[in-house]
Amino acid sequence: MFLTVLVTLINKFVRGPLFGQSQFTSAASSRPHKMGATPSRDAQVAPPSASQSPAQRAEERQQQVEPFPFFTLSELSGLPPIRWLIEGIVELAALTIIFGPPGVGKSFVVLDWSLRVAYGLGVYGRPVSKELVVYIAAEGAAGLTRRIEAWRQANGKSDEGAAFIVLPHAINLLSSGGNLDLMRLRLTFDKIAQVMGCQPGLVVVDTVARSFGDGDENATRDMNAFVRGADSVREHTGAAVILVHHTGKDPNKGSRGSTALLGAVNAAVSVASAGAGGKIKVVMTKQKEAECLDPIAATLQTVTARDRNSGEPFESCVVVPNDEGADASDLHTVGNQAELTSNQRRAYQILREAPEGRLAKKEWRKLAEAEGMPRTTFQTILQRLTGLGLVRATGDGDEFEAALA
Repeated sequence: MFLTVLVTLINKFVRGPLFGQSQFTSAASSRPHKMGATPSRDAQVAPPSASQSPAQRAEERQQQVEPFPFFTLSELSGLPPIRWLIEGIVELAALTIIFGPPGVGKSFVVLDWSLRVAYGLGVYGRPVSKELVVYIAAEGAAGLTRRIEAWRQANGKSDEGAAFIVLPHAINLLSSGGNLDLMRLRLTFDKIAQVMGCQPGLVVVDTVARSFGDGDENATRDMNAFVRGADSVREHTGAAVILVHHTGKDPNKGSRGSTALLGAVNAAVSVASAGAGGKIKVVMTKQKEAECLDPIAATLQTVTARDRNSGEPFESCVVVPNDEGADASDLHTVGNQAELTSNQRRAYQILREAPEGRLAKKEWRKLAEAEGMPRTTFQTILQRLTGLGLVRATGDGDEFEAALA
């Protein structure tokens, strides 16, 4: 009797839960099996990758990788020649940087080039390829709207005859895992191509600082990530990409931040003050595929235009090349510093880097003081910047905006 009970208990517990015959049968085990299949715990087939040895997985990866493309000498000679967006200055499908101190007018220079490309007009007497232009106004479109209108009125141009699109967004161009801004930007270019019938031939990023996300401009790693992002724009569209950037504390040392940026671009152009009266000089400091052009003298000329909606007059600036030119040696001897002290320059830079280039006076002064500027000198700085036309009051005078870029 004892043995009978013992055998019964063993059969109940061993053949039940241990062999999957418990009353708590899973949903998966209760599903019917395919014809001829025998359910068994040992019959589960592991994924192929799990069953492969490291050598087999390496061989599989190698089979999926394609070799780098290469060219023979005869094939190299048959490649298409360099295509210029602006002959001798900006190459299509390449990166170009334009840099200068705050307030010197570099954004006016870039806007002038961009609109001339959109309308098919020459730049400094050099032919251009007429292209669709996408202008990424990372600092907002409020001031850009009037600058474009002033340029068109000064040059006698209407809406017709040009393809020009503005993206008024600060887009993070740092190429890193999961950067949604870069994904959205590629989708935006595709949408633009769908609407306009072509990809852009010129993309302007104004400015680098407002397109750098949380990166550190001085860190080579972050600057390389930015370059990869800019390259992805170039590769996706086939466009020339112009990057607008600031100089550092010492303008004579070139563009601000890591030198990885200068090393990555095909061309670099410096814009600097060349004296009073809005005189500027445009100097090519790097040109990978051609000789650097001689320095170009121009004037940032104040013009009066009218708002097309209200009819009210407003002032802006346009770039006018000096017909008589300028002696190159004179241009090189003019200092890169605009007529500003270091505190005046930094105060202006703070305003320029604010959203929409605009700040309340109290907030502006507080930011300046946080950078070590004496409170007692701020009013003097403000008067100087206003007197030079770099800053103007808005509204009731308690808010200020940058007039130049």
